[in-house]
Amino acid sequence: MISDAVLVLDRMPRQDTISWNSVISGCSSNGLNSEAIELFIRMWTQGQELDSVDSVTLLSVLPACAQSRYWFAGRVVHGYSVKTGLIGETSLANSLLDMYSNCSDW
Repeated sequence: MISDAVLVLDRMPRQDTISWNSVISGCSSNGLNSEAIELFIRMWTQGQELDSVDSVTLLSVLPACAQSRYWFAGRVVHGYSVKTGLIGETSLANSLLDMYSNCSDW
């Protein structure tokens, strides 16, 4: 099912934040952590303006970083959340704390 969602995303003439977030969240929720992180990186690098990465995007990819112990991607998300001011959102701060505790990066 998730592979079908990725296929649909790839075939869309114009992906928006909602379409990216939906597929990233679906991957993360189904334990496809590497795929969620790869999609996040693709979203960020394939012409999406940084403003299109929102707190929903970050909240979707952080559990994948935590579960896979991929601390580098988690640190990128952390830096982005500080740079954009999203760090003030309680749910994002809690998700970052969870990611760091799972990665044992203190």
